[in-house]
Amino acid sequence: MITDGDSMGDARNTEEARLLAAFRDLDTVRQAEILHALELQAQANNLAKRVATQPDAVELDLIDKLALAISKRSTPRISLEIDLWDMAMIAAYLKRDPKVVRERMACLPSFPKAIRLPTTTGRAQPLYKAIEVIAWAEKQKEKN
Repeated sequence: MITDGDSMGDARNTEEARLLAAFRDLDTVRQAEILHALELQAQANNLAKRVATQPDAVELDLIDKLALAISKRSTPRISLEIDLWDMAMIAAYLKRDPKVVRERMACLPSFPKAIRLPTTTGRAQPLYKAIEVIAWAEKQKEKN
């Protein structure tokens, strides 16, 4: 005698078999993507359970993980007093295209003088003291 529970179990097994067969037909890259998504979903479910039972512990854990991720991605900062900037950095600071800085600004007599470090292959790219570039830009303020 077949009960409703048995037919549901059979349907579930049939659906699982169909999904498994479809999964096996996928290429390995897509399989890896699906497995990764399932892993992320499982982690999200675990996190949701932890938030429901220990909200303060989860918050501190997330803050620690965020701080660690930020520290891994950030680069040590060099003091502006000693930092040397290339054209790209100067352009970013001045919010200009590097070509504009090179061709229209760096050639001005008032622009800070370049530092060219010695190389074995000839002339090195020009570098500029960051603090001098900042001071030069500050002097360009319009006088009212």
